[in-house]
Amino acid sequence: MTPSSTQKPKRRGCLLAAIVIALLVGTGVLVSNLRAAHWREPRAFDAAEWNDEADNERGLSSRHAMADAVRAKLLQDRPTREQVFSMLGEPTFTGTSGLEWWTLGMPPGRLRFDGCWLQIRFDSDNRLADVFLDHEER
Repeated sequence: MTPSSTQKPKRRGCLLAAIVIALLVGTGVLVSNLRAAHWREPRAFDAAEWNDEADNERGLSSRHAMADAVRAKLLQDRPTREQVFSMLGEPTFTGTSGLEWWTLGMPPGRLRFDGCWLQIRFDSDNRLADVFLDHEER
């Protein structure tokens, strides 16, 4: 065997490996961009979608896209704590001073502990006092 005949299979193997890696990276980027578009697309509030535990656990939550609609509805209606819980389910976290937190999910490319939140403060009569959104892209 000549040196050039043994180098051709090695070159083909390296070229094939490079193509496979490029396809995998390209597919990952495409999926990430599709997920990011789903994340940002505003939509109306849907209680069933909001409370879909499976999607929320997999990071496919539509809550972030519904956050502005939820905030507007809550501020317009000024519901009681019980009505808010009926609409949104139990909060993810209960704070002090009447503040409750619902996770909006994980935006694409963010770390697991770096989520986005809907924060609701209730007054002394257990009626909605204010709604805050922490969903800035950082």
